[in-house]
Amino acid sequence: RVACESFVTTGLALVGGEITTQKHYVDVQKIVRDVIKDIGYTEAGVGFDADS
Repeated sequence: RVACESFVTTGLALVGGEITTQKHYVDVQKIVRDVIKDIGYTEAGVGFDADS
């Protein structure tokens, strides 16, 4: 079950809520960084860097 919200602004991504699973660990930080990277925010010059 997932009930979460995301709040994103220049240089900050915040995920709050609840993720419930019986068998798996969910690495929320990795998922958020991967999505930010996938949509093209890969350097501070564009306002957001997935690796910082």
